[in-house]
Amino acid sequence: MELIKSKRASENYLSKIVNITNFRKHNDPEVTRLKCCTIDGFNIITGIDAQPGLYVYFPALSCINGDFLRFANLYRHKELNNDPEQSGMFDDNGRVKAIKLRGELSEGFILPIVILQNYVISVTNHEINEIKEGIEFDSVSHGGKEFWISKKYVAKRQISRGGSTGRISKKVPKGLDKVIDTQFRFHYDRCVA
Repeated sequence: MELIKSKRASENYLSKIVNITNFRKHNDPEVTRLKCCTIDGFNIITGIDAQPGLYVYFPALSCINGDFLRFANLYRHKELNNDPEQSGMFDDNGRVKAIKLRGELSEGFILPIVILQNYVISVTNHEINEIKEGIEFDSVSHGGKEFWISKKYVAKRQISRGGSTGRISKKVPKGLDKVIDTQFRFHYDRCVA
């Protein structure tokens, strides 16, 4: 069992094993239930209970596997979690958002490595062979089979049917109807689904 970069991996949205040695206080002195750390130059805000050690870092605008979120009880809607008494902070789409908490920006999400290890064991009955700081991955592989943990988030496209022509066309946001397709690409146009 190993953590790998799949063929369809997008370099900017890979998860990473990080070793966090120290946390710092939130900039707002009134905030007592949050603390911060820096990973690859990005500010991450987490709960006050976080302790130094190995974590899995998920960058902003990545998407986390729904089964993994369910296993870790991270969905906002309690009925989607394994334990319906717990709720997390993720919407149904599993997108990692950059959010501002009390005036300070959090640009990703961290989770203790133990939770990823337990999830992989629950799915495959095998442990991850090698967990080292700095490993970047988006999937787990074992015996030629692989399943994804995180990937680039791509918003669902709205498709409307043309009136009498029956053609399918993209809904274009107001003011962008003059953009030439070959000169400008939206975030989701470069993704392989």
